[in-house]
Amino acid sequence: MTPFHGFLRFLLSQDERSLATLEKKTPVLLKGDDETIEVSWNKTLNPGIYQLKIQLLGTEGDLIDFTERVIEAKARTNLTAVKTETPKDSSSSMILGLLGLVAFAGIIYVIRGRR
Repeated sequence: MTPFHGFLRFLLSQDERSLATLEKKTPVLLKGDDETIEVSWNKTLNPGIYQLKIQLLGTEGDLIDFTERVIEAKARTNLTAVKTETPKDSSSSMILGLLGLVAFAGIIYVIRGRR
């Protein structure tokens, strides 16, 4: 991480139409360029192909760095789907979970014993 006093400006467009401009203060720059952008841009896009211009600006608004990217936003999957189980499935899942826990505890015990 590198301390930084300035901000990132995101210019989002699709089919040469400007969709959004977002400026975000960035107190640190992370090691990888992509990491800083992912941490700073926290909006969800509708599925499609977008053009993203990213400007790194100093405190006086001076342009320090500039990059352009084409990004593809894919449809999000619904992670809140709930699986209903019959009582028979529930008890077998509990047994498997218990066996997994016992196996995990056994592995930890063996690893600690070797130290």
